[in-house]
Amino acid sequence: MSLHKLLARLNLPSNRRKSIKKEALAPYTYTPIDEAAGEIRLLTLHKGKPGDPIKITLLNTPFTVDNVPAFEAVSYTWGSPENPVDVFITHSRGTVRTLSVTKNLGEALPYLRYRDRDRVLWIDAICVNQQDLEERNQQVQRMAEIYSKAVRVVAWLGPSTEYTPVAIRCFKTITSNVKGNWESHTLVAVSGDGSWADPTFPLPFNDEEYLAVTEFLSSKWFERLWIYQEIRLSSADSILLCGQYNIQWESFRNALHTLYRKVHLGNIPSNPRDLMEIASHLCDYGGEISIQALLDQTKNCKCSDPRDRIFALLSLVPKSRRRFGITPDYTKSPGDVYADAFKRIAAHSMSIRILLTAEMDESTENRSTWVPDWSRPKVSFMLPQHYAAGNSRNMPQFPSKRVMQVEGTIVDSISLAEPFQASNNTRTMAQEVKRIILLLMPTTSEMEDSSLRSMCRALCAGEFSDRYAPPRETLPDIPQTVQHIREIIVAHEDAWPYLKTNILSKIEWYAKERCVCKTSKGRAVLAPKTTRPGDVVTVLLGCPNLMVLRSTQDGPFKVVGEAYCDELSYGEVLMGPVPEPFKIVLRWDENDQCYDRAFLNLETGSFQLEDPRLSQFPLPLGWRKERHRREERYQWFVNDITGEGARGDPRLTTEALRERGVDIHTLNLV
Repeated sequence: MSLHKLLARLNLPSNRRKSIKKEALAPYTYTPIDEAAGEIRLLTLHKGKPGDPIKITLLNTPFTVDNVPAFEAVSYTWGSPENPVDVFITHSRGTVRTLSVTKNLGEALPYLRYRDRDRVLWIDAICVNQQDLEERNQQVQRMAEIYSKAVRVVAWLGPSTEYTPVAIRCFKTITSNVKGNWESHTLVAVSGDGSWADPTFPLPFNDEEYLAVTEFLSSKWFERLWIYQEIRLSSADSILLCGQYNIQWESFRNALHTLYRKVHLGNIPSNPRDLMEIASHLCDYGGEISIQALLDQTKNCKCSDPRDRIFALLSLVPKSRRRFGITPDYTKSPGDVYADAFKRIAAHSMSIRILLTAEMDESTENRSTWVPDWSRPKVSFMLPQHYAAGNSRNMPQFPSKRVMQVEGTIVDSISLAEPFQASNNTRTMAQEVKRIILLLMPTTSEMEDSSLRSMCRALCAGEFSDRYAPPRETLPDIPQTVQHIREIIVAHEDAWPYLKTNILSKIEWYAKERCVCKTSKGRAVLAPKTTRPGDVVTVLLGCPNLMVLRSTQDGPFKVVGEAYCDELSYGEVLMGPVPEPFKIVLRWDENDQCYDRAFLNLETGSFQLEDPRLSQFPLPLGWRKERHRREERYQWFVNDITGEGARGDPRLTTEALRERGVDIHTLNLV
């Protein structure tokens, strides 16, 4: 379109058209934001018909606790900076200027524009002066507030195709028949057809419909790291917009829960499964979520700055742990950001749970292995958090920049480590399970129920239905798993029974990119991919899972990564076996929509928070239990001498454990 025609369509008077021609549409100059007044810029996207040029007005607007303007926030992928698009911004005094935006945003604006009325939006690429580093840093600090207080968030997925309405129809069909709960992992039928809520019953979609769903989920939007903040903090009215088609975010999230739960049924190609896995991480939230869980969910997301692996997640952790004292600082190197975050998170939680995100790889040669390299995706999925160190605390010490000192004990060593070759193909998975078990358990005596049970529990990282109260029906139960795996081992492939995908898919999830190991004491261990003979299995105070460490020539240990062993993951090393009739479970809390650890009395059906193995020991001098508003979820201990309060049990300190004969050492990690 010629400049003359463009100016005519902007409805400007002739004298302004001449002036603009003379100025050749100079670049837009931002009016500085008054930070003291809490200002942000809001964009008015003026109404227009398809094909009309995009007309925008920007206005600096106070955005404070007492003054929240009505606007919608746009979530989108910036895309390639190549082939930018000019948009035209009108000053209040009538002058027109241009601003270059990425092609992806340029494609979105016509779909965001209304025909009959103006629309007030917040779009970061336009509302923030990207050339002003100070303003950009200041406005980034407010993005969580902006997205959470917007009337709604509009997520732009890109232009539509012929398959877009088919995919949206599938999502809406699911939502009209079944309601899923990401927190409790349950499905409830809301129509008369109960098969929708049956996790063993396939969805009634054909190949074309699955293709449409696959195309919808292949949008680059789902891969962005910052969308976790943008959509999770948004209002219930937020939508996904694909061309002219849209769907409510909560409707999509509900549909994806059912899709993801049933994707292993039928002959669905691996690509849709991978895409659903990426989208499921985004949708799986509610209740409390830990920083280590967030890091695992977002490990494959894309961001241009590796420091955002931490900074983009700070607003998503529970308010009680918000920010951990971490302030985004882009002058620090990624390594320094990660080390500082590790120390602050450990100090705030009085534990080293964050160490679960560390995993040895080839990049660890020239850095401290206890500092997770969050810029490199962890190749395996995080294991479920267990109870290896009980409810203990650990305040690590840092005698030098490279060394971290922790308290713990070495309980076993690796004698055999075999990589598990996972596959999406059910029969191939069954073949691999058989190979691994026969390799690690070659004799008939090792095939006894107890040994095979421990091996099955290791392959599934202890994630079975009876781990939860009430039991999670979608998970395999241990007797069924042992029986099925025994049938696979004993029978020839031609005589195999119907292969149970819920069991083999659970093994695939946790054993993928890991080693299945045998220890010097004959235990089965699921360990990191880089585990090798001679590595040691440890229990570290304040760490819920076992950790595999590797000794060095000069004494300190390197961190290999987290592990699971059925005989060692429930506090046995520090406190002995759980006495009958008790069992450790994760109990569902309806109020907070989350699971908490408790001890189930199998005889009475009652629950208690007190570990029965500690009941015989009095609290150390000065300590007492204190009642609190969430006492049905966890215990709170107070020291009347020091004034200290903590969730960690003071009967599991280094001193208390040593008094009871537990061999606790200070371990140096490098």
